[in-house]
This record gives sequence, C-alpha cells and structure tokens, in this order.
Amino acid sequence: RQFLAIPRIAILGVSRNPNSYSQSILTAFLQQEYQALPVNPNTAEIEGIPCFASVLDIKPAPAAALLLVSEDHLAESTRDCLRAGVRYLWFRHPEKPGSETARAAAAARVNDATVISGECPLMFLPNAGWIHKAHAALAQLTGHYPR
Repeated sequence: RQFLAIPRIAILGVSRNPNSYSQSILTAFLQQEYQALPVNPNTAEIEGIPCFASVLDIKPAPAAALLLVSEDHLAESTRDCLRAGVRYLWFRHPEKPGSETARAAAAARVNDATVISGECPLMFLPNAGWIHKAHAALAQLTGHYPR
C-alpha cells in the first residue's frame, strides 16, 4: 500500500515491444493516473512517452521504482536507484536463495529502502482487470498473498 500510494514511479526495464509484459505494466500504471516514468537506455521514447536512459536522469528523483530489468542488470539498476534517492523498490522477480534479486534486495534493505519482491504489481492495482484479480484471489486462497 505504501508503494502504490506514491503517485510518481520509475519503471525500469520497459521494453520497446508494445506486446511485452513491461509495457502492460507501464500502461496499467498510466491508466491508474500514476506519473509512470519509463527507463530504458536504448530508446528516447516508448509509445510516445519520453523515456529516461537511467533513473539517475530523472529530476527530481522519484520516491519509488519498479524494477523489471533482467537479473543481469539488477545490481546496477538497484545501485542507481539508491544513488538517486529512491527508497521504495519493487523487484518483479522473487528472492530465491543465491539469486541476483536476493542480493539486490539485501543491498537495498541495508540502505534503508523498503523492498517488495516477487509479486506482480498488477495484482494490487485497482481496476487492473479480471485476470489480475483472479491471480490475487488465488494467492490469497493458497496463503501466498503478501500482508
């Protein structure tokens, strides 16, 4: 709830592919009237929205970032977020023992950042669609819904 209460959120790793998961995340946040700031060093815009090469380029820095980058880029993206002053980090990949996500999340926590890990943000957005609500309901039924 704290993360989603922040109206201005960087989304790192948004693909140029309009059919990608990352673009569906960007679109959903924009439809919910967030100021969603796409970050991709390989393009100047995504679907007509100005894109930042790095979270360090966003001024003023956002308070929150959703990291959709591959594990190969996760450590660097996390460091950039922390250097920029981002204090709420949502890692899309789960923290499996020994994974880059686990290491990045631990580094963020050591730096007093609030971390969410492994959950699809669409499960928590209001009006995100029936499939996402079904995913949330299934997680609740199986005891895997975060508290």
